[in-house]
Amino acid sequence: MSAEVISLADHSKEGWATGQARCIGCGHKWVAVAKAGTTWLECPSCKAMKGIYQFTHFAPEGEQVWVCNCGSDVLFATPKALRCCGCGATQKPFD
Repeated sequence: MSAEVISLADHSKEGWATGQARCIGCGHKWVAVAKAGTTWLECPSCKAMKGIYQFTHFAPEGEQVWVCNCGSDVLFATPKALRCCGCGATQKPFD
């Protein structure tokens, strides 16, 4: 595996973020560096734009957390259901 090396000195006017990342599609984990404010990261393993920084949000201790059957805990809510960002499955916890 080869990786492109980018000199951060060449981009000193821009803010950068770094941290542990994981792909919500294939589960690959890596250390990512991206421009500050970047929401989705390209997974170096499967090349999908499904990479996210880990540990950005935590549920309070003891609070219930919804997790998809695929194992992803990245869900978005609509008035009728929760939808998994990893596999696209619909969870209907509001019935």
